[in-house]
Amino acid sequence: MPKITFLVDKILEEDPKAKLHLTTFGDYPTVRNHNLNATYCYRYELTTSNKEAFLAAITNVDSTYGGRDRYESSLTALLFTATEPKIKWSSKDTKHVVKIITIATDAFWKSYSNETMSTGPEYDYPEGPTGAYGDCSQRPPTINDAFKTLEKGKFHMIPMIYGDTRNLWNFSLTSAIGVKYFIEKEPVWDSDFYQVEQAMNRWADERCMA
Repeated sequence: MPKITFLVDKILEEDPKAKLHLTTFGDYPTVRNHNLNATYCYRYELTTSNKEAFLAAITNVDSTYGGRDRYESSLTALLFTATEPKIKWSSKDTKHVVKIITIATDAFWKSYSNETMSTGPEYDYPEGPTGAYGDCSQRPPTINDAFKTLEKGKFHMIPMIYGDTRNLWNFSLTSAIGVKYFIEKEPVWDSDFYQVEQAMNRWADERCMA
């Protein structure tokens, strides 16, 4: 968890009152996904400005939670995190504020844009509200709806992608969205996390000049 600790330290160093939000996700609970007894595909956990409380909450996340098929509900989690009613995000026009969503996963997302893939029965669920908060009884969002929402809200992304799907994430983010993001090979062996720090500094400079 060194990179997450670095990101938290970096944010709180810039603003000790900055809000840290934690949401978690797994997969849609279905027989096909081998997780019928799961209770959620996305969940809001907490908001805090306390480093120790935030890192403790991350440590307590069940990293084995979710389905066992190839794809997960990470796109749903991104959309729901950006529109979560319990998170009071700053207005997109607020100066000197950088809104960053960091997502950690080892799988590619489920999207209704790729419904022909061999995925679970959640693709037959009813359509949810376009580009807005919903629930796991609705089908996965489309790539366009999810990332248009992030772009409109002026969110930045730091995907932490483990395993062999990083290139797929990188290609899809490059071709599908106007959201600014930084992605690198995980785990990062550079202990000072220079590259991600430079990306965050650049985003902050851009917001100051906006």
